[in-house]
Amino acid sequence: QRLGGPLTIEDLKDDKLEFSGDGTRIITRSQSDSRKICTDRLWDTSLRPLSPPMVTPLNESGSVTFSPDGTRILKFTDGCYLLDIKGREVAKLALEDARWTFAEFSRDGKLVLTSSKRLGCLWDLDGKLVGEPMRSSRDFKFSPDGKRIVSREHLGHKIQLWDTRGRPVAQPIPCEDKYFFSSDGQRIVT
Repeated sequence: QRLGGPLTIEDLKDDKLEFSGDGTRIITRSQSDSRKICTDRLWDTSLRPLSPPMVTPLNESGSVTFSPDGTRILKFTDGCYLLDIKGREVAKLALEDARWTFAEFSRDGKLVLTSSKRLGCLWDLDGKLVGEPMRSSRDFKFSPDGKRIVSREHLGHKIQLWDTRGRPVAQPIPCEDKYFFSSDGQRIVT
């Protein structure tokens, strides 16, 4: 593989490419359906590897992403892991045999939200649980401003709003199908 010059996904044979917020690092992900693995690689902008390839079992909903400030990497595959900027594991985000189906950084990059079929959890950047697990809901996501979390109730057609300590902030809101936040995260339409 060549060093320097233009970088293309074809060059790396990877399925995903993302720059860190400061533009000094690149993370790529390639998936091999036949081998049932995915390989994440961390590069500098001269295409020099910054860590050995990180190979894990394939998870179709998995992802790898930089925190907004570029100091952490969130790797979601067979488990959910926080990595430092050199690809070394800082923490595994695990609780009560929960099988996470989604994970994301808050907009300010200070929290990680993990979601399973009936549980949502918030974590700090050292992998410590923040507040209480959010139960009896699914499909957890941050609001655009990162100050609230929304989830769907497991039974029924309602959504629940939570604060960033895992506490409900209102009664469940009826919602048949979709909901939309305003860009500032202050209003929601169902």
